[in-house]
Amino acid sequence: MRNELAALAAEVMGMTREPWEYLLLRATVRRGALWPNDRMNHRLTSGPSEKHVRCKHPQALRALPRDCVLEMRIERDGTFEALLTNGIKQFTGYLPPSYTVVVEPRPRELFEPYERVGVVGDGPLAHVEAALGAQIPAEVHDLYRGGRTTLGRDELIPADEILAVHRRLLGKGREKAGDPRRWHSFWQLAFNPPGTVRPVPFHPLWVPISRTPGYYGERCVDLAPGPAGRVGQVLDDGVLRAGSVEEWCAAPMPPGIRCERLTSPTPARIAAVPRDVVVLEVDAAEELDLTALDLPSLGRLRVRAGRVRVGDLPIGDLEVHADEVELGALDRLTTLKISGARVALPPLPSLRVLHAAEAEVDVVPDGLDYLALNAGQWSRCTARPAAARLYGERSLARALDWAGGLGAELPREVVRGRAG
Repeated sequence: MRNELAALAAEVMGMTREPWEYLLLRATVRRGALWPNDRMNHRLTSGPSEKHVRCKHPQALRALPRDCVLEMRIERDGTFEALLTNGIKQFTGYLPPSYTVVVEPRPRELFEPYERVGVVGDGPLAHVEAALGAQIPAEVHDLYRGGRTTLGRDELIPADEILAVHRRLLGKGREKAGDPRRWHSFWQLAFNPPGTVRPVPFHPLWVPISRTPGYYGERCVDLAPGPAGRVGQVLDDGVLRAGSVEEWCAAPMPPGIRCERLTSPTPARIAAVPRDVVVLEVDAAEELDLTALDLPSLGRLRVRAGRVRVGDLPIGDLEVHADEVELGALDRLTTLKISGARVALPPLPSLRVLHAAEAEVDVVPDGLDYLALNAGQWSRCTARPAAARLYGERSLARALDWAGGLGAELPREVVRGRAG
């Protein structure tokens, strides 16, 4: 490692003839190849002014470990200090960069343990039942015994391919379950009636039976529904589409998602928003009053205005940019992104994700899974989320110190040496 960093330091020193006090290289090395013209993975600055230095891609980054973040300071005499870590993710698209830190690594369980059932049967799906340890409803067996190959505009997944598709979807679900930023699916939380579907990326007892030709979009039979659900209900990417395969066969195309976008709307136009709208985006110049809305299907609301008032709505996702914000009782709200305003948050019992780095909030609630604040807010915050993003910090070293102050144990390595 020391030789690789020395080679990188020497290469960086040779990239510029401009006078400098020191050179500072910040790089995010991701899994996979780094292409020669990929300039989104690193930032090279000169001295305390943060002035960018024109340079070629530092090819020596290829020798560094994958999936790490590097900060290297090179002095004029060739000595350098490098800090590497793989417990923090840098977002270089922001200037200054932002960092996502897993403060308390505790990956969410993908699913609750279930009791396997010894299934003994025959037919084309017997091997699926045996592998999963669960019984598949008779109507699904009948579907395959009938020799059908299509289901509406879907194609039926052949019985001998079901387990392979299931393994692929389960692997993707496990990957999402290990990333706190992907724990919550807007589509599931917004569209599923409460308690009908387990809020997980993928459950081992979701059995894929059909797909859209040429597209990785599978419909699954749910053998482990929520307390208000029904065994055998049909899911599309975790969203409830039918109560059974029979219902799906009768109306196999999922209902469309009604979206409305309003620019500078009048009160009459807002009042005329259809009651079945699911996504609503409103851009108003000054004051916007949404307290009289009665939209039982609304799941996502995005608002931009001078002053905003939001009433009691069933939304699960809210994004608002305003100078003044007044929020009602949003019992189902799970994700809140707010900017430009000072906000007194009401009780939000379902809130799991809060992004307030560009706003001022009076009190940050505990129990969040994901929290994004700026450096000043973090210095006053007592909440301890499972994962957090720090905005506005230019130094990886200071970001790590901040994370350590929250109790994180992040794997990092400090290497010192001389470029030779």
